[in-house]
Amino acid sequence: MSSETNTGRIQPDEERRKNNNNLKILGFNLLALVIYTVLCKLANNISTLVIEAFLVGLQVLVCLIVAAAQRDLVWLLSAFMVLAIGFSTCIYGGVF
Repeated sequence: MSSETNTGRIQPDEERRKNNNNLKILGFNLLALVIYTVLCKLANNISTLVIEAFLVGLQVLVCLIVAAAQRDLVWLLSAFMVLAIGFSTCIYGGVF
């Protein structure tokens, strides 16, 4: 194969590997969110609600910093997903 045909194109295996890495990043961020949310909900008092809100904020901040450092949109997507899901669990937990 000539080098001209492969320039600027991502090979199918590389694209599949990149998609798997993107899904792993999203999955690990959501898994971390689920773990500390469940642990905070088990205690079920107002101080754990504050701790959970702090942890959500910290995770979103880390995702935004990594997104800026690596210039990777999947980290930005992770930050918004964690913020939306984490905020909604904090609001839901605060009602009861």
